[in-house]
Amino acid sequence: MRGKKLLSLILVIALIVGVIGFISSRDDNKQTTTDSKPKTKMTVGHINLANDLPAYVAQEKGYFSEENLEVTLKKFDSSKLATDAIYSGDVDASAGSSTVPLLAAESTQGGKAKIYALGYTGNTEKSALGAFVVLRDAPIQSPADLSGKKIAVFPGGTAKILLTRYLKNQNVDTSGIEWIEQAPNLWVASLQNGAVDAVFAYESTLTVFKQDTTKPVRVFGYGALESSVDPLYLGGSSIRSDFLSANPDASKAYVRAYYKGIDFIKNNEAEARTILAKYTGIKEEVAKEMNLYPNAKLNEIDKDKFQKLADLLYDDKNINNKVDTSKMYIEESFTN
Repeated sequence: MRGKKLLSLILVIALIVGVIGFISSRDDNKQTTTDSKPKTKMTVGHINLANDLPAYVAQEKGYFSEENLEVTLKKFDSSKLATDAIYSGDVDASAGSSTVPLLAAESTQGGKAKIYALGYTGNTEKSALGAFVVLRDAPIQSPADLSGKKIAVFPGGTAKILLTRYLKNQNVDTSGIEWIEQAPNLWVASLQNGAVDAVFAYESTLTVFKQDTTKPVRVFGYGALESSVDPLYLGGSSIRSDFLSANPDASKAYVRAYYKGIDFIKNNEAEARTILAKYTGIKEEVAKEMNLYPNAKLNEIDKDKFQKLADLLYDDKNINNKVDTSKMYIEESFTN
């Protein structure tokens, strides 16, 4: 009888211990859930070019996640569309779309976006964003022969605006040029089948043209875009002003992660090229050879050169109002 009572007592004690343990476990889980801070969700626009690479790196290497951010990368077919998405509130930030539509938007809707980094190109073969490409057996030999021709360009106004200025400075009559806005994946076929006479090809398609030995091409006009301003701050990394105000900690975290991406590219170029190929669909052999464009953090930007670009666009009547670019930058406190 005493044995049965003892056994019952042991069972009761075991049951009590089990219940206490279960309750404690639930409390621990509840505490973990309470203490863990939910990730801030962000949508970041990009246009599938090398200027967007820091964002791809930050996503691939987990820098956004480390900063407690859940970032969705959203592709746009032109810089104009990416900029419109920033100013309409459809995305929270833009990775590296062109500064030309950004300056145009700023000239009419000032203060809606702030720059945290700028990608730049130069006027040499190894630093230029693109060049004119024609078939090698075409009669076009130089910029002077482009008058009256059909030229394929990246969608949006940037190429047309800067190339028109370049050609006019070369004494080329641009009035008869037909600018054909096309996505880069159409450029090779358009040139080869005669739909256009020339392409002003951005990287990576410029390297695709040069690597294709079946249809040899002639390349000229390196630095055409950059002829008036060098370096040319053409890649505008911006973030919505209202997002900055509403989410200051997340904004700082985002900029930190993006800057880690910039640093990674500098120190790990080969791997960065592999990441570029993965996120853009560029072939590995092309990604290994194409130009990569540096990105300047806020304290590295030559702000006078960026102001010069804005003034040039205004002088040529490509933006409606003068823009004071000094007001476009993110506050330094967000970069610390």
